[in-house]
Amino acid sequence: MKALGQIEIETGLILNNPTLNVKNVLYDWINDTVKIEVLFNENESIINHSRTYEFDNSDKEELTKLDIYNFIKSNDVLKVFE
Repeated sequence: MKALGQIEIETGLILNNPTLNVKNVLYDWINDTVKIEVLFNENESIINHSRTYEFDNSDKEELTKLDIYNFIKSNDVLKVFE
């Protein structure tokens, strides 16, 4: 997934035209959450910036790739990636 322009991932981490790749998805069945680890990369650099985002999963028992994509699109920072 890619975004255009300067994207502020978090305070102190601003990337130009970054890409986003999902690295891991961790299901917490006790707390009904999903943690999605993503790697951000700027201009095909060798440096990746790893961040993990947590989402509520109380509505579903099983998730598809589309569900993970929809979690990403529901996040204020990540929604700019296509």
